[in-house]
Amino acid sequence: MATIVKRHGHRERFDERKVYGSVYAACASAHYRERQCENLAADVSKKIKTFLRGKATISSNVLRKKITSLLYVLITFTMVM
Repeated sequence: MATIVKRHGHRERFDERKVYGSVYAACASAHYRERQCENLAADVSKKIKTFLRGKATISSNVLRKKITSLLYVLITFTMVM
């Protein structure tokens, strides 16, 4: 799996649990129901894992922007339904 290059240059292995937890916390703070938080966090985590496939390294800033855009798309899509 990919290595994440953090803001100050240190590196760490990608941890899917961090993505899930961050997305879940963001949804919960926006007052989404627990099930919605779980579903959105799982969807974003899965898509990020696919996005990172084949990448050796990626900056945390690029990863954050990708997560944010996926979350925006998924939330917008669920609001339309």
